[in-house]
Amino acid sequence: MTVHLLRTEPAGSPWVVEVLRAAADRALARGAPNAAVVLLGRALAEPPAQWRGTVLAALGRAERHAGRTEDALRHLREAIELAPAARRDELARELALALFYHNRPEEAAGVLEAAIAGLEGPAEQVRERGLRLEADFAIVSFAHKRLIDHGIERLDRAAAELRGDTAAERALLAMRAYRRCWSVSHSAQEVTGELGRLVRKGDLLDDLTPDSALYSWVALAFWYAERVPQALELLDAGERRARRRGAVPLLAMVLNARSRILASVGELEQAYEVAHEVTELDLEGPLRYGVPTIAGVLMMPLVELGRLEEARLELERYGPREGYIGPIGSLHTARMALHLAEGQTERALADAEELLERLRDRRHGGLRLKDAAAETLLAAGRRERAAAVAAEGLEVAERWGAPGTIAPFRRVLGLARRDEQDLQAAVALSESGPFRPEAARCLLALGAHLRRSGARAEAREPLRRALDLADQIGARPLRSQAETELRACGARPRSVSYTGVESLTPSERRVAELVAAGRSNPEVAQTLFVSRATVETHLRSVFRKLDVASRDQLAPLLSEPADRKPH
Repeated sequence: MTVHLLRTEPAGSPWVVEVLRAAADRALARGAPNAAVVLLGRALAEPPAQWRGTVLAALGRAERHAGRTEDALRHLREAIELAPAARRDELARELALALFYHNRPEEAAGVLEAAIAGLEGPAEQVRERGLRLEADFAIVSFAHKRLIDHGIERLDRAAAELRGDTAAERALLAMRAYRRCWSVSHSAQEVTGELGRLVRKGDLLDDLTPDSALYSWVALAFWYAERVPQALELLDAGERRARRRGAVPLLAMVLNARSRILASVGELEQAYEVAHEVTELDLEGPLRYGVPTIAGVLMMPLVELGRLEEARLELERYGPREGYIGPIGSLHTARMALHLAEGQTERALADAEELLERLRDRRHGGLRLKDAAAETLLAAGRRERAAAVAAEGLEVAERWGAPGTIAPFRRVLGLARRDEQDLQAAVALSESGPFRPEAARCLLALGAHLRRSGARAEAREPLRRALDLADQIGARPLRSQAETELRACGARPRSVSYTGVESLTPSERRVAELVAAGRSNPEVAQTLFVSRATVETHLRSVFRKLDVASRDQLAPLLSEPADRKPH
């Protein structure tokens, strides 16, 4: 029926509009926004005058999802003009979201402020709608240094005395909690305690604006606090919802966040695979804001894996465009690592100083960012500057209180000051948490320091542990450095090639061993700080490599002597 209606001449029929709108809703729900645009475009030619605003609103929403942003902006603005007062704020939020994701945060902020000022209706409804708009304003304000101070002030004022009893209250309180994480004004325990209460009270995906950036930010707040399973569970839920609805911006953001988390816990190959999936989405239309972060998320695991040529290609493909003002902290950290690996010290230094300036501008505490800048400064020979940045970051990290965020600052300080006590502390902190690449770096730093201090025998143990960790995560540059240090200590690490069970990657081997021991997939995910989907992916690969069909067949194979050839 719908196909026939598309070919008919407009006749002002409300029935035709209803049929086309219902078909467009179904198309959006199954992830086909372009089909919805065609259906609603035909509906726009049909309706009596009083229906025009309703169809324009639906068309603008579909165009935003389809990446036809300029058309979406034009139609949403016209819909706002035609809409009754009770619907204008809802449409203003759609318009602001389209502007925000197209890297136009100041325009988005103006739309939201105007909507807040123009709210009408019963007091309780105005309050709820106003709080939702304030939550969106806070999100938008974090996108630009000229907005952030005003956004923080508005956010804290609006969130005062709220308890999270309504969806709008929960959205605003979630944004305030993330702001506290961003600025590190509160501890990890306080922030995740507040977010945990909000998540238990409602469905955060429903409480927020659809496709809100805040959803992935909340997951990242749990990650910063080293509550990796909770972060991945939130991202799992977001990914399922995004795929079901065909919501490209939400899907891109949750995949981006998942990749960052996987890289941090040493699942480097999986992190790259997830990040690469983001590049297969059409982002230039619906999600121009944040596209350059994809370069950083793609590059970092590649650099750690030693695949520098691929990392350089990703940088050239997805680096920031002219006039871009969105978040690029992850790009800076990856670019610094690449430049250092390539021997381009001056470029790495420029990135470090630019990152530090941006952190100051955005009132950002620098968790999982400032330590990378300090490390770059140290590697470039700026010892005093590195120590000063690391000491500043350490103060912030200790206020946050998560061991994994404290460890890298202790490591840089220990190296900059040649202080064994700091390095020993860094090792203890890093090994207590889930961040295996950082643990390997801390062990390597301690071992190298001990060797250079003349304690060659004592250096071998942390260096061997660093080598083992680097092997587990596939970090070839780290492994090479640990090997070099071990040889300098008089040790002779072996290089081996593997067949059979030993052909499994370190991640696959760990999953296989836990499954063989009787662990369920959720239990394996909890143990390894990864998602269930990651466990399932590794397990499929294990079954294929070992040519087995069931979990019961794994234990006998894993118990066989390793078939390895030293050389």
